[in-house]
Amino acid sequence: MKDILLESARTIIRNSPANLVDLDTELFEEAITFRTNDVYLKRFDKVWVSPNSVVYKNGFLRTETLATQDQRSYYRLKHLAKKLLTGRKVNLDKTKNYLLVTDAWSAGHFHWFMEVLPRIWTIRDRANEFVLLLPDTAYVRGIGLESLGLLKFDFEDVVLMKETDFLIVNNLYFVHELHLRVKRMT
Repeated sequence: MKDILLESARTIIRNSPANLVDLDTELFEEAITFRTNDVYLKRFDKVWVSPNSVVYKNGFLRTETLATQDQRSYYRLKHLAKKLLTGRKVNLDKTKNYLLVTDAWSAGHFHWFMEVLPRIWTIRDRANEFVLLLPDTAYVRGIGLESLGLLKFDFEDVVLMKETDFLIVNNLYFVHELHLRVKRMT
């Protein structure tokens, strides 16, 4: 299957918040005007998925599933070796279509609302075709699942990925991030 374009790239221009002071303008300038990415629904067959949403195909890291590209060296070798040696291998139902919209940062409030929910929104009309894979954290079990219900997303099912597991997924669908992450101030 070819990648499916869900949303075309566009430029977002927002008004500055009324309470923004000149001194703080630099902190938020990249969030006022920015360009989104083309958003695709990508299919992977016969992959392994770690509980922090990192995907491996034939032992090779799928870098588009990383929260940031500077995580490549860790996930390419150390994380994979750890999961292969200590992770409980879990074969998911081969007849189901699984959806991944999270990354290693998704279990926090900001990332959930600013990245995960917008990714899900792009496939809202097709949600019932998928079993949604989510990290098994207290935040996701509480606020995350509640927000899905409030937005009336109707997935076939939800699988919480336990930290001890390494999932083997025959039909995995992945939604690319909608926009480039804002650079963090250090």
